[in-house]
Amino acid sequence: SIERAENETERKRAVRKLESMIERVSWLVTALLKIAKIDAGSMRVESKPSSCAETIRRAIAPLEPALDLHDVSLVVDLDQDSSFEGDLLWTAEAVENIVKNCMEHTPAGGSIEITAREDVLATTIDIRDSGPGIDPVDLPHVFDRFYRGRAQDNEHAGETSGFGIGLSLAQALVSAQEGTLRVANNPEGGAHFQIAFPKLVV
Repeated sequence: SIERAENETERKRAVRKLESMIERVSWLVTALLKIAKIDAGSMRVESKPSSCAETIRRAIAPLEPALDLHDVSLVVDLDQDSSFEGDLLWTAEAVENIVKNCMEHTPAGGSIEITAREDVLATTIDIRDSGPGIDPVDLPHVFDRFYRGRAQDNEHAGETSGFGIGLSLAQALVSAQEGTLRVANNPEGGAHFQIAFPKLVV
């Protein structure tokens, strides 16, 4: 604790740890309030043509320092003209939460790949990581609120493991736009998340 710190270095370390805890709790409260608004149908969600490139840019910008710190590389491969009918800001937050989750479960030296494609049926945003993947027991519960599964026992997760709410919020944000969010394990290893916005077929 700060009071028990024996020198200035230890005090600074304790203060940084406390600040980090406060930030995480603040994020949790904000996330829960957003989910409550979605559940109540009171969150304003826009539906208009939105650029995938701009959505992904907004999603990854806040995470760039953390990605560098974790030594996780990010590869973005998308059709520059791809777009979807939905809310750009809420979708960017959903993508950010997914990428953050992937980062926390990808070992140093690993990578995260984001792709975006549009065809006549749907626009999809795929996020894949080179981590250990998701335990088959945990897969059906990944989007359950407060579910952390076996990740909390993963030595790589350590203090970075979350509250089990980020992916739940991501799914809620996508579902509120009548999109879908699915998860599976890549055959070659790692997790694979896919956001899909179907197009209305007349």
